[in-house]
Amino acid sequence: MAHVVVFGAALASSMTGYGFVVLSAPLLSLLLVPAHAVPLALALGWLLVSALLLRPDVRRAVDVRLAAQLSVAGAAGIPIGALLLAQVDAATLRQALGLSTAGVALVALATPRLSRRRRGQPWQLPTGTNLTNAVAVSTVGLLSGVLSGSVGLNGPPVALYLAAQGTGKDTFRATCAAVVWLLSTATLVVFIALARVPAELAATGLLLLPALLGGYGLGVYAFSSISRRRFQQTALALATVAGLFTAFAGTIPFPWPTCRAAPPFRTTQDGPYGVSGSLACAPRPHARRGAVLSVPLPSSGDSMATYRAAIIGLGRIADTIDDEQVGSGWLYPFSHMGSYAEVPDVRVVGAADLYAEQRAAFGRRWGIPDDHLYESYEDLLVREQPDIVSVCTSAAPRALIVLDIVRLVREGRAAVKAIWAEKPLAISLADADAMVEACREAGIVLVTNAMRASDAYYRRARALIDAGELGRMLQITAYGAGNLSHMGVHLIGAMCVLAGGSERVSWVVGEAESDAKAAGDADLAGNGYLAFENGARGFFRLLPSGPATWTIDAIGETGMIRIRNANEGYEFELWRMGQAVTGAAPAPVRHIFPRPQKIWSAGVGQVKDIIACIETGKEPNCSGGMGRHLLEIAIAIRESHRRGNVRVDLPLQDRNLYVRSSETLAGDTPVAMRPGRTPRRREGVLAEIARREGIGTRRLAL
Repeated sequence: MAHVVVFGAALASSMTGYGFVVLSAPLLSLLLVPAHAVPLALALGWLLVSALLLRPDVRRAVDVRLAAQLSVAGAAGIPIGALLLAQVDAATLRQALGLSTAGVALVALATPRLSRRRRGQPWQLPTGTNLTNAVAVSTVGLLSGVLSGSVGLNGPPVALYLAAQGTGKDTFRATCAAVVWLLSTATLVVFIALARVPAELAATGLLLLPALLGGYGLGVYAFSSISRRRFQQTALALATVAGLFTAFAGTIPFPWPTCRAAPPFRTTQDGPYGVSGSLACAPRPHARRGAVLSVPLPSSGDSMATYRAAIIGLGRIADTIDDEQVGSGWLYPFSHMGSYAEVPDVRVVGAADLYAEQRAAFGRRWGIPDDHLYESYEDLLVREQPDIVSVCTSAAPRALIVLDIVRLVREGRAAVKAIWAEKPLAISLADADAMVEACREAGIVLVTNAMRASDAYYRRARALIDAGELGRMLQITAYGAGNLSHMGVHLIGAMCVLAGGSERVSWVVGEAESDAKAAGDADLAGNGYLAFENGARGFFRLLPSGPATWTIDAIGETGMIRIRNANEGYEFELWRMGQAVTGAAPAPVRHIFPRPQKIWSAGVGQVKDIIACIETGKEPNCSGGMGRHLLEIAIAIRESHRRGNVRVDLPLQDRNLYVRSSETLAGDTPVAMRPGRTPRRREGVLAEIARREGIGTRRLAL
């Protein structure tokens, strides 16, 4: 399909000298990675007009003085257009200017018919209007530059002016091509300087080159055989179509620059990736998620890989936590990198971390070359163009990073489709709100790593609950250990999965570990009573639970799922009401839990769920909205204790409330780099067996 788009745009552009980018880029953005569409269209369009201008007959036909005047004025108009774009919603601006251009061109198309019937002459502007003087030409050039800088529509104003003058077709095409070539060259230089032309586009352009040459050849042939009147009609029709395409581009996620200044998003605590602040850009939801590439981008790794992934923050949860789990009862792998490595559809193309030591260690462990490891996550996103990004930093900078990813996508500098953010989602409710809303507006899937939501066993339990096998859900009781916003995300998140329905909680009553802890802003342990929206009730204990740690009961009217030793053993039990023997009163009877037929770790389940969200538009198993809800429950438990253990309704009205997650309390230095820190490693029979089985062995990523 991309070949058809390029062929058609090349045919029209080689006949008229303009229009390639505005015709091809909107359609290419639906077929390729959106951030690649404009630079690719610009480069191919530049090649096309260059080929035209290399023809001696075309060069001789250029009105050099007119082309120079139009180009100089156009160059002056580009920054004005960019300034206009910064002040006006980009989608509205494209629609207004595109429809205006199309309207003018349509009037011009209709006018010659009336003129010829009266006078038998080509259409001209009314007598006495002097459009040949320098002021008029400069005005047209300036308008062309303004439209180029704001909506990428540089050719139609020049074409309308030349058509109004009754310019011969040879001079028309040649002069248009010269102006477009000059403005396109300037634009490409800017794109290259801003690193907005990924290196892999060269391979994609080569694949599309036959279509470009085919359209060029046919267009040149058609130009030689078309009459002047038909040529003028064709040029005006192209201006109409270009205007409509520009208006159409205002309704889709089109990668022209759209960012505008806005008040910085508040982050509660400056983190290791920099200070608070970001940019808000004109919202443009993605119309299509996960569009299939018609032209495959080159891959230096697994030829089966469809999705490019990147990791920001290269500490424990990104990688080394898997070393700690060798020999445990956990399904392996647990880390983000390990989980990506288990999914053939994904290839990790790069990673970023502020600390050179962490970058080097990560690169050695996974065989990732230095030129794919970055200090700046912005450089990583712009150069590697990942589809999926893991944000594995501490909670402090997480909101800023996610909002920066959204900004880069809106600017057309990145093509991220999904973000896999660690837990807790943020420090404050305000930050979480900003992250969820920004991703929603940009059409980016936001996933929180409350990973039991994607665990194969928990998904099977949830499927049984949704099928009504337990009847109406009554109570979920869970025992764990840890802090509310940290480990509580896992325990409470598991309860929400097993509650069924919307998984959301309406109100809570909480107890903190102490009055002193509840009065502070640091993460803390506690217990809570939860009222779910579907009528079920829940109780969790995150204060020490002894041998009951990680025990969960999900109780329905007709059955129950009991989970024992949930962190180390996956002991799932299914209990149904029934008769133990004929004639006996109904009693709970234990059945074999119907285990999943395909089993993978929770981390791998998260990756598979992200892909499903991109390809089908489904809601994530644990969305950013759910991550925000889990943070809100944790804060509400503390607020209940502060107010005398009273009921607290959700959502909380004060969005400035926050809790400092456990890993942020010891400073910004990564855990692995803190003095006296030694790598955790299990020993014993199970660990030895696991290592002999290859558990913990890493394979090269690139």
